[in-house]
Amino acid sequence: VRQIAHRIAVMYAGRIVELGETDQVIGEPLHPYTQALMASARGEGFTSGEVANPAHLPPGCHFHPRCSLAKDVAGGIRSDCLADYPEFREIDDGRWVACHFAGERKTHE
Repeated sequence: VRQIAHRIAVMYAGRIVELGETDQVIGEPLHPYTQALMASARGEGFTSGEVANPAHLPPGCHFHPRCSLAKDVAGGIRSDCLADYPEFREIDDGRWVACHFAGERKTHE
């Protein structure tokens, strides 16, 4: 991808979840799905859980059933992730992400 595009968009369940300079998105992904995707590309496995069914997407953030950032300290799902689809917002100059908690943790667990 680096050889053909200087900017990339990452999509999950039909929506863009991260957009930015290719080197930034690949090297320091902010969205948990992008983090998991990059870990998988490096052969480090992938996140557990069921892939969202496009015909029956979960409420709120569609990635929340598989997202480690969506889990609260009690092991439940954070209410923001359940209630609202995250706004696609600019985190840094030209760097956009759709996650309530983007930047809270830089690496995927």
